Amino acid sequence: GVDPSLFTPRPHRDAPGRFEILSVGRLAVAKAQVVLIEGIGELVRQGRYVRLRVAGEGPERGTLERTIARLGLEEYVVLAGACSQVRVRQLYQETDLFALASFAEGVPVVLMEAMAMEIPCVATWITGVPELIRHGIHGWLVPPSDAAELASAITQLMDQPELRQRVGQAARLQVQQCYDLRR
Repeated sequence: GVDPSLFTPRPHRDAPGRFEILSVGRLAVAKAQVVLIEGIGELVRQGRYVRLRVAGEGPERGTLERTIARLGLEEYVVLAGACSQVRVRQLYQETDLFALASFAEGVPVVLMEAMAMEIPCVATWITGVPELIRHGIHGWLVPPSDAAELASAITQLMDQPELRQRVGQAARLQVQQCYDLRR
């Protein structure tokens, strides 16, 4: 669980100039950041003004850097490296959507943190994630390894600020009711 008094709602932005997407996790094959970056490439090809920030460090950094360069996404994807919990909370404050493209997870604490802050989440439909997020209610779930579906889910939420806000509020309520560390 998480402490919802520490992870409080951040300001909702109806029409951000640049749509901010955040992913937090170890840079590892199982976290599938390559798929997420490919999804961002799809959004950029559609003319979307987005920025993905990936907080974390790990053995796949070189692969991710090469993928970013190959797709020409240096202006759109930032590998933020290892971040303190304070810095991660700051990144959450600045984001419009949280994305997790993993192939393998338990029930991810980073999703709980984002949800507690009313950040709409797009994650893969794997292992423990559906215990935390009911598709279309507390966030969006997509099949793993599908960059196009990931981009489509992000687009749907980008285009509907009221939906983003409603999903974010439902997500926080879910964390408060089921994943409050204090209980």
